[in-house]
Amino acid sequence: TRAAKTYRLVPDNESGTSELAVFRPGQYLSFSFNIGGSSVTRPYSLSSSPGEAIKGYYEITVKENEGNFVSKHIFDTWKNGSKVLASGPLGFFYHEKLRDSKNIIGLAGGCGITPFRSMAKSIAEGSMDADLTLFYGSNAIEEIIFHNEFRELEAASKGRIKVIHVISGENSGAYENGFITQGLIKKYSDPYNGSVFISGPQIMYEYLQKEINTLGLRKKFVRWETFGEVKCIDKADGYPLEKIGEVHKLIVHMG
Repeated sequence: TRAAKTYRLVPDNESGTSELAVFRPGQYLSFSFNIGGSSVTRPYSLSSSPGEAIKGYYEITVKENEGNFVSKHIFDTWKNGSKVLASGPLGFFYHEKLRDSKNIIGLAGGCGITPFRSMAKSIAEGSMDADLTLFYGSNAIEEIIFHNEFRELEAASKGRIKVIHVISGENSGAYENGFITQGLIKKYSDPYNGSVFISGPQIMYEYLQKEINTLGLRKKFVRWETFGEVKCIDKADGYPLEKIGEVHKLIVHMG
């Protein structure tokens, strides 16, 4: 889309990386950046499949958000041939057949679609034994990431992948309008015979927490992909409002 790009990463033989580690669909890489003299790390979910890692590449998908200096740095500096530094695959946001139902109910918003692209590709390729019903919330049709690709994955999966687009910012006509609700989840899937995986922005989590609670699902069947970065921290319960806007210097002792 206009605000999102997919980057393909290959081994850097010059620095000793000759092949890529295989991963579980839904895992992420932690990237290290030096921006303006400061070292920062950010996690990005792998949007490619493990089968593509065997072929020699990873893919991540980045959305340029206003005020997010890391995504802006990526958009401004990552070119063909750029060297990047990343960890191996990390995280526990993946389907485990010993723990999870064979029926995955995915709830995604914005760039939270990326781990579900990895899962959908693996299902369509035949390397992942699961069914996926994916609810994907977007503000507008033109903001749907991987719009055409998910149509192709649906067709290639022979009924194992179903995508329900939910558009909040306009009356789309062709898709569901509004937000992902517990009523919508029950309309297209059976949440009591599935494992719910949720990935998206913080504001979506705050809303879906209430919707999921009304379903009364066991906690083991609900998995959240949390990225650890809290926006609008001054809105959190207990934040000292008199400190809003102030800057403080901290000394942190480790070890």
